[in-house]
Parts: sequence; structure tokens; C-alpha cells
Amino acid sequence: MQRCGNGVGGHPIVAETLPELGPYLGRLAEPEHRRLSDAWSLDELRLSVVSALFERATTARGFLESGNLVAARSTLGAEAWLEVWNHAVQSATVLTLSELRRRLVRAGAESGMPHRLVGHELPSPEDERILAAKLSSAGIPLEDFLAEPDADRSWPDALRLSANALETSWLGLESIVRHELARYVPTIERLRAWKRPTALLWVITLLMAASAIYLGLVLGGYLPTPGILAGFKAWWWTLPWP
Repeated sequence: MQRCGNGVGGHPIVAETLPELGPYLGRLAEPEHRRLSDAWSLDELRLSVVSALFERATTARGFLESGNLVAARSTLGAEAWLEVWNHAVQSATVLTLSELRRRLVRAGAESGMPHRLVGHELPSPEDERILAAKLSSAGIPLEDFLAEPDADRSWPDALRLSANALETSWLGLESIVRHELARYVPTIERLRAWKRPTALLWVITLLMAASAIYLGLVLGGYLPTPGILAGFKAWWWTLPWP
């Protein structure tokens, strides 16, 4: 079989045996819904990663058939796999943060918590940076494989191992997202169980009730009339009471 050029991580490309990626991607290419929490998942992003790789594989195959080995290597080489992965990490970070904010805001709305207080519970910029770093770390299996020294692997083997490493990294990313969603559950439940403080309300109610009783006693002549209420009392009794 004729070798022509370098592929993933500098591995040799065998033009005649550029395989389909689907079987190599394993669970990453599963069509069914993969829930991470409740009814939420990263399915659309996962399938967009698979689609991006399929498109690159199709383009690479065209370049190989035309003999343009440099373009084929660039289209489905190590940098391409990392580009797809890094885009997935960025998108997963945004989607996860958006889902966390949605759950927190909904929990606050259910309990009637003021928006100002809910805002204190939302992920901070530092939380966002930490999450992005955690999700990026899931790519270590893929990055380690792509950083390996050149080896005499066939094109199918190079693609298979890259796809396996990507699948491992993606499953690691899903695990981290699942853990982050679970980590916020106590906060979400606390917001949902929030009750408006009633101490001040009771104090105001008691003061108003006491004031009303006092005013009634003054107007009824049961208590001395303070000077500040004398005019009001005189006006009160000029009204056409039945």
C-alpha cells in the first residue's frame, strides 16, 4: 500500500485507506439522547463536533484523491483535531454556565427571592474561568496523543487512536459538566426554599395596630388628646357621622 505524506501527529497517510470516522468515534457519535442532568444535555454540541470532523474528513479525502497531501494533512491533522476540541470546550463552557444561571434564576423566581439576592448566587467571572479550565483539562488524553513523537502508524491507526482519544476527552468533559451541575444543586434548593423575612413585617404591623388603637382611644375621649392631634380630633367630630 502506498504511503503518501503525514497525517495526525505527523503519522503517515495511506491515501487508499482513508476510513470513515464514525465507527472510530464510539459513544461520541451515538445518535440517542445523552442526558447529563434532568432533561438537559450537550447533545447538539456533541453532534456538531462529530459533524465538523466528518466535514474535515470528506475534504481531506478529496485532497488525497487529487494528490494534494499537504492540504489533506492540514485538513485532518493534529491542529484540526485540537481546533475542533477547543471550540467544543468553549461552547460547553458557555452552555453549562447558561444552564446554571437558568436554574438559579428559576429557583429564585419560584420562591420570590429578589433579583438582587439571586444575582449574588450566580457564577462569578472567577467561577467561569475555573469551569473553563476544568473542561479544558478533559482534553489531556487527546492532547497527549497528538503530542506523541512521530511513529510508523498507518492512516487508519492514526485516525482510530485520535478518535479514541477524542472520545475519552469528551466523556471526561461530560463527567465534569455533570459534577458541576450537581455541585450547584444545594444552592438551587436553598434559593427555591427561600422565604421573605417576616420580622420587620410583624414589627410594622404591630406598630400600625398600636397606633390605630391609640388614635381610637384618643378620638373616643378615653385618653388625653395630645396637642398635635387636637385639630384632627376637632375636625373628626365635625364629620356627619350617623
